[in-house]
Amino acid sequence: MTTIPIEKTNALKAFREADEKGRALLTNLFGKEVLSDNVMDRIKTMDDVYAELGEEEFDKDGLTDDEIAYKEAKLIARALNEGWFPDMTDGTTKYYPWMKYTPGVGWSYYDYEFSISDSSVGSRLLLKSSTLAKYAATQFPNVYNNLFS
Repeated sequence: MTTIPIEKTNALKAFREADEKGRALLTNLFGKEVLSDNVMDRIKTMDDVYAELGEEEFDKDGLTDDEIAYKEAKLIARALNEGWFPDMTDGTTKYYPWMKYTPGVGWSYYDYEFSISDSSVGSRLLLKSSTLAKYAATQFPNVYNNLFS
């Protein structure tokens, strides 16, 4: 039997463009986790983030931990938002992870927060739902710990 390699980004593109029967076929071939309609099923690691966005990992040489975390947090937000970008003039609620610092423990996920006219977090880090904000913080704690430290 011959193996046919396929990039995850190409499989995702085919899945998004397929009709119902095509989606069912692709899901049977690649699995629900790879092609799920729920972005939280597809994004578990930074490798998944890069695959979802169709991008290569960025060069981390010479960057500090917080600089790396900022770049990774922006990528995580882009992947989880699936093309949605916050319009800061529309008055809708936007979300970002909210971390709590505990001496001796460090930063831990505390809650999500929303911002309407506050500029405490850049728009590139905002997520479209509280569910995604909580997921980002709990799935990628090291990224957000380094970002807030």
